[in-house]
Amino acid sequence: MPTFIDSVEKPEDIWHLTNFILSLGPESPGYATLVTVTAVSDAIPDDPNADFWKKLTPNNIPLMGQVIVDPRNFDPSVDLVSVRAVYNDKEIAFHLTWDDPTQSTEDPAKKLFADGISLQFPPQPSSGPERPYFLMGDASDAVYLLRWQNGKGVTEATANGPTKIAAIQGAEASGKAAYANGQYRLVMKRPLVSKSETRPTFTPAVFMPVAFQAWDGGAGEGGTKMSLTSWYYLRLEEPQSSRRFVIPPIVAILTLAVMLLVVRVANRRA
Repeated sequence: MPTFIDSVEKPEDIWHLTNFILSLGPESPGYATLVTVTAVSDAIPDDPNADFWKKLTPNNIPLMGQVIVDPRNFDPSVDLVSVRAVYNDKEIAFHLTWDDPTQSTEDPAKKLFADGISLQFPPQPSSGPERPYFLMGDASDAVYLLRWQNGKGVTEATANGPTKIAAIQGAEASGKAAYANGQYRLVMKRPLVSKSETRPTFTPAVFMPVAFQAWDGGAGEGGTKMSLTSWYYLRLEEPQSSRRFVIPPIVAILTLAVMLLVVRVANRRA
């Protein structure tokens, strides 16, 4: 490669050029190791473009191509999903943002696939470190899938492997998506508590395994040809109690009372 060092008039110009080149690329997204679910008391909006979501810090999760089973995905299109999550006393909601250059729906006649994304959980949390196989479970341990496909909306399913997926009847989940400027924004909501053995219940302060899968239909991704993650954990923050506003003043008053009592006793003895 030819050098152009002779055209540099000042040594500091090298640093100026370096900083300029670095400015052309994206900043580090700051990958998350834990998905934090924030407790809220108000209703959770369905609109993925609502200002409500912009106030939450995103959890950036990197994805990789699925290269374990055929058809493999050596050149995945979706490599990052930003997750914001909240819950109230009735439901839990996930706000997902990811880049996709085209908005694609399924068209079997043209052999086109739909864009999609999926959240994966164990049906019931384990008390130990055991978790189902991260690639949509296996024959012995199923997983619960909260899925969205462009054109079909939000669905729920159980899976005993990537080719053994069964829809769960009686939908409890809902969602709304928006696409603009090569980016999807999606809100998926479902009840916080479920009586079904195939659906997980989310409990504050309990670590719940979670994994992600994504498909860019315009890039020919569908089925096992997808982007995915291994298991992560999410944790529902405990709701903040009003006691934190009550206890400090009480402690201060009691402390003052004790001090006054000590002074009074000391004065009597004197």
